[in-house]
Amino acid sequence: MENPKVGLIIVFLVAAAALAGGLIGIQVRDQGTRSGSPAGTTQADPSPGRNILRATYDPIHFKPAIESARDEQCLACHGSFETVAARTANVKPQNPHSSPHGNTYTACDLCHHQHAKSENFCAQCHNFKFVVP
Repeated sequence: MENPKVGLIIVFLVAAAALAGGLIGIQVRDQGTRSGSPAGTTQADPSPGRNILRATYDPIHFKPAIESARDEQCLACHGSFETVAARTANVKPQNPHSSPHGNTYTACDLCHHQHAKSENFCAQCHNFKFVVP
C-alpha cells in the first residue's frame, strides 16, 4: 500500500464495523431478556427474512460467551431439538438430529463446536459421512 492513510482508513472501518456488530448483538440480547426470555437468551425469530448476519455475529457465537453456552441458548434461536430434527429430516442415510437409538439428541455440542473443529459424533460407531458445520 503506497498511501498509509488508506491503510488507517481501512483499519478504522473494520474496527467501526466490529463495534457496530457487537452493539447490535447486545441490543438483540437485551430485547430477548426484556421480552421474558431467561437471562442471556433471545427469542427465536420465525420470519424467513430475519437478519442472518446479525444472528451469525451474535456475541453468543464468540469467546467468552461461547465457552459457557448452554443448549437453552442455542435452542432459543435455532428452535427446539424437535424443530432442528424436522429441518434435517431428509438427510440420508440417517437424520443427524434424530437418533435411531430412541431419543432426539439432547446436546448441541456433541457435534457443533464454535472454536474447535466440529465433529461427526455418529462416526464413533457408524460410517455416516455427515458434514458438520
